[in-house]
Amino acid sequence: MELKIKNKKENDTITLLNAEMNSFFSSYKPFVFATTLKKREVENSYPAPIEFEINDFSSNKNAYLFFISNNKDFKDFKKYHFDSSSFFIDNLYPGLTYYCKVKNITTNQESNILSFKTKNSPRTLRIDGVKNVRDIGGSKIGNEHIKLGKVYRGANLDEISKEGKEQFSSLGIKTIIDLREKNYRKKTLDNVNYIDLPDSGGPCYAKGDLSILKTELQKSLALEIKTFANEDNYPIYFHCQIGRDRTGTLSFILKGLLGVSYEELIKDYELSFFSTCGTSDYRDTLGHDLKESIESLYNFFLEKDKEKNKKNPTLKEGIELFLLEIGVSKKEISSIKKIMLGTK
Repeated sequence: MELKIKNKKENDTITLLNAEMNSFFSSYKPFVFATTLKKREVENSYPAPIEFEINDFSSNKNAYLFFISNNKDFKDFKKYHFDSSSFFIDNLYPGLTYYCKVKNITTNQESNILSFKTKNSPRTLRIDGVKNVRDIGGSKIGNEHIKLGKVYRGANLDEISKEGKEQFSSLGIKTIIDLREKNYRKKTLDNVNYIDLPDSGGPCYAKGDLSILKTELQKSLALEIKTFANEDNYPIYFHCQIGRDRTGTLSFILKGLLGVSYEELIKDYELSFFSTCGTSDYRDTLGHDLKESIESLYNFFLEKDKEKNKKNPTLKEGIELFLLEIGVSKKEISSIKKIMLGTK
């Protein structure tokens, strides 16, 4: 019995991004995608699934167990059941070597052990009934990187399916931060801790009715950030309605605090436009309006740092100064960095 990946050439490294996202990253220029976008009709925020095939020479070909691990000895593995000799796997981690095999449930025969490598890239996810989901980890900052599998962002979970709940459970999520106003929040999952934000929900941008400049919204933001300072809360999923504005603001602040560059923060923000919900409020000026909103955040934090470091203000230091002002402690900021940054 032979296990193989369909259409994979020997020594190929597999990309987990779909074709449109691959094109986006290969020719990226800040805000070009956002300012030329049209209303999206087809959801394309999902990863590219990997298709496996089994060549089984037995007469019993109707049930298989598929084992996959990033350890050659399968010490830690995930197991899936398939009723076909052709199937898809997604939601894998980028930048890893995987080992996999299948077992015919009827005959107990096992296949060869197949190994493959995945390319480094942002990690998008497929959760049935949920859109615009991705892991915020993976960014390189000097000799460190933001750990994958710790924090996820996306759209609301209101319509998550039974399959989606199983997929979500496999991520091990312990804590959910719903950034919407209180009357929009729904608790759709069991056995997770929902953070109780103020009624106003989370802020977005540094301008407008939900600006981070407003006192009540600063209280909410401080509570959001403090959630990331407690390692017992991880893994964490945060979301608003469509996973773009309030969610994008929190991601911008959190990743900026960890040292991610402004260009990479813009790139991460623009990924929301691969989802139908990212353009659900489409208008001709949408991309330009959102460009101004992101720039408002960047300029606000730079100005904040200029007050203390006039010559060389940085986004990272400006964010940290602001968080200290609204009640996040230095100890909590240090804890976030310790939890989320790694060298492996």
